[in-house]
Amino acid sequence: MQKVLIKASKNIYPNKLKILKPLKVAIIGSGKMADEYSKVVESFGHKIKFLISKSHNKNSIVLSKKYKSLLYSKISDISPDNIDLIIICSKWSELYQDLSSCLKIKKPILVEKSIILSRSRIKKISKHKSRIFFAYNRN
Repeated sequence: MQKVLIKASKNIYPNKLKILKPLKVAIIGSGKMADEYSKVVESFGHKIKFLISKSHNKNSIVLSKKYKSLLYSKISDISPDNIDLIIICSKWSELYQDLSSCLKIKKPILVEKSIILSRSRIKKISKHKSRIFFAYNRN
């Protein structure tokens, strides 16, 4: 059926999908990509529960109001019981540090940017490879 829809140039919209259990998502970062991921998450019927921004800049306040999410400045403030998924959209220079902090929460993690690591860092995160996913949208 999907091939027929593609040939007929019809779009399938996420709001027509049936979601049995909406996910509660935490997003780290407050830039453009955090906003884009938030739009996608909400379009599928899920909820942006937390927005984590270390700088508490104006953009983070706007995003937290836009998606009716709680705004925190530290990843450690997130309660693992209140989320189902973490999306990391932080600056490249802060990416490994944020990933390391999120690994303690023991939830699936989507990292928005590709990550270049040293061999020792790769060994540290490879233990958790079943719950870390990388989005290579810019490469």
